[in-house]
Amino acid sequence: MRFSGCNGAAMRRRLLLAFAFALAARAALASTGTYDVREVSPGKLSIRASLPGGALHIVRGMEPFVSNVRANGKAIRQAGNRWMAPSCDPQCLIEWDFDLVAAAAASRDLELARDLGDAIEAPPGTWLLRGDEEPDRVRLHVTAKGGRTFVSGMPRAGDDYLSREFPRDVYSAFGKLDVMKIDSIDVALIRNGHAIDHDRIRRWVAHAKRSIETYYGGFPVEHVLLLVRIGRGRGIDGGTAIGGGGAAIVIAAGDQTPAAGFDSDWQLTHEMTHLTFPSVARQHHWIEEGIATYVEPVAREQAGLYPAREMWAELEEGLPKGLPEPGDRGLDHTHTWGRTYWGGALFCFLADVQIREQTSNRFGLQDALAAIMRSGGTIDREWELEKALTIGDTATGTHVLVNLYRSMANDAYPVDLPALFRRIDGGDGAIRRGIEGPHSY
Repeated sequence: MRFSGCNGAAMRRRLLLAFAFALAARAALASTGTYDVREVSPGKLSIRASLPGGALHIVRGMEPFVSNVRANGKAIRQAGNRWMAPSCDPQCLIEWDFDLVAAAAASRDLELARDLGDAIEAPPGTWLLRGDEEPDRVRLHVTAKGGRTFVSGMPRAGDDYLSREFPRDVYSAFGKLDVMKIDSIDVALIRNGHAIDHDRIRRWVAHAKRSIETYYGGFPVEHVLLLVRIGRGRGIDGGTAIGGGGAAIVIAAGDQTPAAGFDSDWQLTHEMTHLTFPSVARQHHWIEEGIATYVEPVAREQAGLYPAREMWAELEEGLPKGLPEPGDRGLDHTHTWGRTYWGGALFCFLADVQIREQTSNRFGLQDALAAIMRSGGTIDREWELEKALTIGDTATGTHVLVNLYRSMANDAYPVDLPALFRRIDGGDGAIRRGIEGPHSY
């Protein structure tokens, strides 16, 4: 149907208003921001949203890639890094275009936008306008250009995505993707012209998932995106996990990686371990990396994927790297690689031993971390660290986690590791066997 003259313009205004009211009705509950995104050509987005009037903004630095911003069909002005929409009752129909290709070329950052070859990764927070008060929930409907696919770590809601908060950081991608579903995991392969055995990928993902489920007694989230970039060569590298509106992992794998290379991989289990703990303030990043560093080999050992002797050899070699160096302060203040990864792992090992000693080996760190996860403490939630630690202590009937944190947070905390290993080997070696599992929940 074609429109011309004032009748056509009036009809278009009525259609726009009808669309705005339809979006507003969908957004009525719990302050839901509703966005409809269409990829009109590869990496070029046309977006409609039902939003309150007033100042609108986007992630700082992404303003140059926003164009044609309109409110109820009329262009609105940009004032610095904001667009000033009129007041609307109940909400405005806001429309704009976003150039994801140009954003990725300028950014090259996974947390903003990055060209990964056959796909561009960019969290929704990169390309969605919003007001100063972000909605409690965001519903996102995306239509990719023909032959292309959109994937996201945002939770699914039928054909849409629906997050409990604004999806500022969670990895998402548009592109030519091979997508397979493994239970709650959406695996999206960016092949970039390289062949890869899908069964090998399935087995790799299933092994990591089994390790997590064995250690924690279940999988932490209902939906997670695993974005795998395939390149030339052998090996697995470059894994990162993120929350911020959902749960997602990005990792790279070489097209010549043999089956044994996937079977012996530790990195995917490490990244999946990140899904099991809430996002905490930046100064506590050591607890996030420390848990993943300590739990990963133990979880793989408990799942029957890693020999116990190799697990212990890894810990005995790695844990000394977390000891404080001269001039170091506590874990909240000294953020070197060793203190962040292995210092955090040392906290976990100490906690595991102390919990087992205080409970006659009935409980361990495993019980504390599983309780935190079951209480909703997963990567898509932001918590105060002591909230998580208190939940863990309650599960074990101790105060080990909170007390140990208060001892190690601000001050260097020397540990005699050889003596500690002799301690867990004392008696009948029950503590060592308890860490090895299996464990009941």
